[in-house]
Amino acid sequence: MIRIAELGIGLGEALEPALQALATIYIDMTSNAQLFTILAVCETLADIVGGPIMAGLLSVGRSPGHPSRGLCFLFTAV
Repeated sequence: MIRIAELGIGLGEALEPALQALATIYIDMTSNAQLFTILAVCETLADIVGGPIMAGLLSVGRSPGHPSRGLCFLFTAV
């Protein structure tokens, strides 16, 4: 199961560069800079918004003297 999970993570990490490479092939050379600028802005906004949301979701159902009920993992998966 761990090997399958590692394979999935590897494919997920390689998906973004592969899609960027395909996009540069099919888009005009003059539009490449604009494309990568838009992608960089979207990634930055996702980090700014997604980081606090994920931190909040991971803290659901947890406290110092109370074990997790698994709700945090359920919410982050959704």
